[in-house]
Amino acid sequence: MTELTAILGKKVALVGLGKSGQAAKSLIEFQFPNLDLITFDDSSKEADTLNPDEVVKFNPTCLIVSPGYPLSTPWLQKTISTGVSFLNEVDLASFYLTTEKSIGITGSIGKSTTAAMIYQGAHTMDSNAFLGANFGTPFCEYIVDVLKNQRPRAQWLILELSSYHLETLKHLTLDLGIITYLAPNHLERYPNVDSYYETKWKIADRTKGQVLLNMHSDDIAKEFPK
Repeated sequence: MTELTAILGKKVALVGLGKSGQAAKSLIEFQFPNLDLITFDDSSKEADTLNPDEVVKFNPTCLIVSPGYPLSTPWLQKTISTGVSFLNEVDLASFYLTTEKSIGITGSIGKSTTAAMIYQGAHTMDSNAFLGANFGTPFCEYIVDVLKNQRPRAQWLILELSSYHLETLKHLTLDLGIITYLAPNHLERYPNVDSYYETKWKIADRTKGQVLLNMHSDDIAKEFPK
């Protein structure tokens, strides 16, 4: 935990209080009760503040940013430019993995279905298998339950990863990666389709084993011509 402690520092700002943000908050409060923590969400009354200026003034040492908030958001860029660390909820959870094997699934189409099918197969071998991240249960919720002895560790983790996760993923290492299908999507967040696809391909950088590709996807097949 030395590396994580150094990344977090003493003042953490949690940006976004959806399901993943709440799970990250639970993990931070459980493991680091003495940290100075502020929560921000511009649409949640549960947050400490709805005003991003308050986060900037807080001068955090680390930002934990939920997928719904792009790092390109001007006030986030302003804060990051000061040299603060940043994590997403999936990376935060990854520091607590020990014996688990992980399969990451991404794609424009079919990632939830693929993740669910793989989970059903994994569950026949491992009754404690976990399905989560973008689909179902936040990853930090699994970690909190393990640390509180409310569930055993899984042998297999099935993690659906959106492009929003992959934008900022820096610490999770996957045993196996899967890209189901590529098609233009989320172009309100990305400047063009190439930028969106480049984000999806980042799953290969986070995978130490094989990355399985659906060659029936024309835009994947273009990258690997016969």
